[in-house]
Amino acid sequence: ISPKTRLVFLNVPFNPTGSIISRADFENFISAVPPHVVVVMDEAYIEFVRDADCVRSLDYIKSDKHIVGMRTFSKAYGLAGLRVGYGIMSTELSELLNRVRQPFNVNSLAQVAAIAALKDDDFLKKTIRLVHEELDFLYASLRRLGIEYLPSQANFLMINVGQPADVVFERLLKQGVIVRAMRHFDRPPGPGPHSRSHRFWGRIAASWMAMTAITGWTFYWLAFVSR
Repeated sequence: ISPKTRLVFLNVPFNPTGSIISRADFENFISAVPPHVVVVMDEAYIEFVRDADCVRSLDYIKSDKHIVGMRTFSKAYGLAGLRVGYGIMSTELSELLNRVRQPFNVNSLAQVAAIAALKDDDFLKKTIRLVHEELDFLYASLRRLGIEYLPSQANFLMINVGQPADVVFERLLKQGVIVRAMRHFDRPPGPGPHSRSHRFWGRIAASWMAMTAITGWTFYWLAFVSR
């Protein structure tokens, strides 16, 4: 952070690793942030977090620091096609932002759907439970095959397939399974209904046994229930 710094962006949980920032680490960081700097926390996957030590913007909005939390209805709430989200911040910051925002930046249908989604606790709980169950299924399956993975606090998972990730991507694509090769990150995939996770696992296990071992990471998204 320099005298020219005005904004700092933090991604919690972090995409693509699914890692978090602990409260202690965040407080150590924020204590050193100058008063003129705004800290923006991208919390698109925050609903999936199981670690109670994960920092959350809501806990710091009323602090003496300029904190902004950004959340979305595209993930856990299942409204990806409507492109709607919200920000959590002080009145001072929201008034400044409102001066420069584009008019009609969120359409009326998306706003109605978002309000309804906030009231639908059963759907949210079902989605989060599904993602956690399928993550645990994949963890156990990966351990049985001895495949390295990064535990995730989001709805996706990164694994080291032990071979070129692009090759695994192409093989799985031919089997109707879409993953993301992470070779540009020099690091490493996530589930839907249990049958879908089994399908993915059957394909990855077959591909694993059919190929040679050269390090490569791939990225698997956990699909959630759509509305």
